[in-house]
Amino acid sequence: RAQTGSFNTQTSSLTNPILKRAADIVSNYESAGSGGYNAVNQGGEAGGTKIPAGFYSGDFRKMPQHGGRDLTSLTIGEIMDLQADPGGSRMSNAEWVKQGKLHAVGRYQFIGSTLKGLVQRLGIPRNAKFTPELQDRLFLSLLKSGGLGQWIGPARYATAEEKDLINQARAQL
Repeated sequence: RAQTGSFNTQTSSLTNPILKRAADIVSNYESAGSGGYNAVNQGGEAGGTKIPAGFYSGDFRKMPQHGGRDLTSLTIGEIMDLQADPGGSRMSNAEWVKQGKLHAVGRYQFIGSTLKGLVQRLGIPRNAKFTPELQDRLFLSLLKSGGLGQWIGPARYATAEEKDLINQARAQL
C-alpha cells in the first residue's frame, strides 16, 4: 500500500527525533491515507502490494462489521483473534470478509504472525489495548530485530535518503 507525497498527519508519539522520523516514513508507505493507527486490510496479494477484490482496506472505524469502533480501543487479544483463521485456512474469502477478519493492522501494518511473535517476545498481555503508544513500541521492536525489510512499502518505494534515516534509527536501538 505504498503512498507518496505528504506524510500522514497522525505522527508517532516517539520523542527521539530520528526514531520519530523513521516511524513517520514507514507509516507513510504503509498506512497514510488509510487510517493511521486505525488502518487495516483484510488481505494481500502480489507480494503484499495489492488488496484482493472484495477485501477491505482502510480505516477500521468504517468497517460495518465492527460498529465504528477504534482499532486502538481493541485489545491485543481481540486483534489477534481477528487475524486468526479459526478454520485452519479453510475459511472462504467471502466468510473472511463477512466476519470482518483482518490481515494487517495499525499504523505499521502488522500481519498476524508478526504481531503474535512481537507480543510473545515483549511479554505483552492479551488484554493490553492496541494504543498508538503500543503500536510505536511494537514498531521499534520490529525495526530493531528485522530492519527495513519488515515492511514492503518503504523497502520498495522509500527514497535512498529515507532508507538511510531508517537505518540510522535502527542503529540507535
